[in-house]
Amino acid sequence: MSQSLKVWDGAHVQKLPGYVDAAPILGQQEGRWYRGGGGTSNTVAMVLDRLYFAPVVVSRRRIIAELGMIAIVAGATGSVSRFAVYSDIEGVPGALLIDAGTVSSAATGNTTKPVGLVVEAGMYWVAVIAQGGVAPPTVRRLDGGDSRVGVRNIANVASNGYYIDVSGALPATAGMTIDSAVTPVLYTKL
Repeated sequence: MSQSLKVWDGAHVQKLPGYVDAAPILGQQEGRWYRGGGGTSNTVAMVLDRLYFAPVVVSRRRIIAELGMIAIVAGATGSVSRFAVYSDIEGVPGALLIDAGTVSSAATGNTTKPVGLVVEAGMYWVAVIAQGGVAPPTVRRLDGGDSRVGVRNIANVASNGYYIDVSGALPATAGMTIDSAVTPVLYTKL
């Protein structure tokens, strides 16, 4: 049996001989919102300049139309949330596919950003970072683990995403990430 591998060559993901894409996820419909696993009963105050990642699986060639989250407590005047999509490299965030830009975080309710990124079937990492202002928003968070997120330590089994601390522009590649059990719920509209 051949081993299934994908590798990152610094510019794109290469599928090596024997690679087989994961089975499609049934039931995704264009124009609907999807999110990662876990419940959404708690909140988390976002940390300024912390880039949060959550997985999303796309069943077939689609357009990621919008990204969003739900703000429970508004951020301070001048605070913004920047949304992005990263590729997947063997279950962790890889290369930046699109920096969708910012939207004000100084209000409660749905915070959404148009994206318009065409993607093939597979797993991707949607991302958000709180920037600007003195206090970022408090948002709905995922509770419980997400089976698509591998953890480095069995004590972190409730992990449902990853994060890295970023100063300035979004990184071209995610690099080494940290397991996170307090990932904001990130919604993806296909």
